[in-house]
Amino acid sequence: MNLENKSSYKIYITSSAEVAHLIGRGLREATPWSESDGKTLGVGSGCVHQDCRIPALYHGSDKFYAYIEYRNGEDFSCPEYEIIIC
Repeated sequence: MNLENKSSYKIYITSSAEVAHLIGRGLREATPWSESDGKTLGVGSGCVHQDCRIPALYHGSDKFYAYIEYRNGEDFSCPEYEIIIC
């Protein structure tokens, strides 16, 4: 993970591509996860492989993820990072 990146992330990891896709779809339709005038920057899902946003412990072709990237606060001053295993 890039330490210079001040974005906040909530990442869901699962062994099912279908579940990752459904979670990603739900995140796209949800209200922003950020506080104090934050902003959703991106939402997606896919195969983990070696995604730099996800610790190497979870890398591999048998794991899938859904994520939401957001700005927490007005100026990226309060980055958050959370992984949820489903």
